[in-house]
Amino acid sequence: MQSVDCDLEQAVIRADGSNQWTSPLRAHVEDCANCRDAVRASRLLQRLRAMPEPRLPSAHFVWWRSRIRHRRAAQIRVSRFIAGTQMVALSISLIGVAVWVITHWAGRK
Repeated sequence: MQSVDCDLEQAVIRADGSNQWTSPLRAHVEDCANCRDAVRASRLLQRLRAMPEPRLPSAHFVWWRSRIRHRRAAQIRVSRFIAGTQMVALSISLIGVAVWVITHWAGRK
């Protein structure tokens, strides 16, 4: 696909940027697809330029948040370990009670 550049493209972009259109340029933009695309691109770039710069958080804030995430992850790991240990202890206790009941129940008869 070959691109065909228009000789008036730079004049159209300057006119759009300064908002100083002449009647012949407006008529040309209506007929020229390349210049219409240039005007669209120019207006998009103007809107992007008008947007405020994004504010990045400070390095201290990013570091502080990462420390909090690290602590929370450690707390979750420890909580899971404790819950698993409690389940094992409960299971062993129930098995011990069941064995005790069975051995003492058999001794009564």
